[in-house]
Amino acid sequence: MNKIITISGEPASGKSTVIKDLKKKLEEQGKQVTVLSVGKMFREIAQKEGLSIEEFNEQLKHRSDIDLKIDSMTKKYGENFNKTRGKGEILIIDSRLAWKTVPDSFAVRLTTIDRIAAQRVFNDKKRGKEDKYETLEEALEATSERKKGEVERYKMRYGVDLEDENNYNLVIDTSFSDVGDISNTILECFELQKHNRPYGKNWTSPKTLLPIQDVRETAFKFDEMEASIAKNGFFPEETIDAIQVDGVKFIFDGNHRNFAAGALGRTLVPYQIVGKDDEPMTMAMYGKSTARERIFGFEPKMLYDYEPTFNKPGRAFSYKEIYPEIYNPKFIEKLKTGKTPDVSDDFDEIDM
Repeated sequence: MNKIITISGEPASGKSTVIKDLKKKLEEQGKQVTVLSVGKMFREIAQKEGLSIEEFNEQLKHRSDIDLKIDSMTKKYGENFNKTRGKGEILIIDSRLAWKTVPDSFAVRLTTIDRIAAQRVFNDKKRGKEDKYETLEEALEATSERKKGEVERYKMRYGVDLEDENNYNLVIDTSFSDVGDISNTILECFELQKHNRPYGKNWTSPKTLLPIQDVRETAFKFDEMEASIAKNGFFPEETIDAIQVDGVKFIFDGNHRNFAAGALGRTLVPYQIVGKDDEPMTMAMYGKSTARERIFGFEPKMLYDYEPTFNKPGRAFSYKEIYPEIYNPKFIEKLKTGKTPDVSDDFDEIDM
């Protein structure tokens, strides 16, 4: 597992851009890099059959022969590469299913939230006409349906779940992260994997992890943590313990590391989910309570004190960019109770 990196990604997760940066950095290290794009192979087959991409994609829903042909070609290419290429050569495979067809690889999954995927597609003028939309809402509906359809297609045809993180060595949420940080993280974890050293499997922007403690607690010895990360980097095995409630991630342990990394401009940190919704916490040291019970004392007002950590010159950050409803009391009540508030309740958004 030291020659091949397979990249699987959700629609508009930035696969092509990340692969381009990965190739550049590996070549700067003196490596000889080959990129095998399954998407390119599909386009070549469509061209040979005289079909447009839209027509070809429609046919893929009913034709298994094309998928099987591509999978066979990818598998053989990967096996041959491992047998014949030297240590200084690296193969990067851009494919939804290469983690399965080429098991002797470092498997990476890139994800992004639907809203960000839609914004990327809508604003990207270089995309083909199949990805041109009149409104952002239209792009959101189309990309969301494409994502769901892709997952269902692979479940039906292969019996695999693309969203199952057990399929991958590394999972990165690219929604609010820089391309450079993404490729650097992949390369760092790739090296650690080769030497059987630990690293966090899941990575996300520190912006996506919400604090559930007052900023005054985080300020204690904060400068020391920031200086340590600035000098030594963020140790990839020191994951931030997070809990997730209705899709919102909260920091359970690791406030100092998360916000020190953010203050230094890092756009990725490793994390692990130790509690989710109404399920018991997965780590015995955290007791038998559920994640929802653990956020009962959360107050959105505390977020205002943390937002300046992510400010950029001329642009103030708001957590509403990540969680649009986070300052809505009805939304918070639902997070804490698991129940939708009475619609007759009249709440105004929190205003400071």
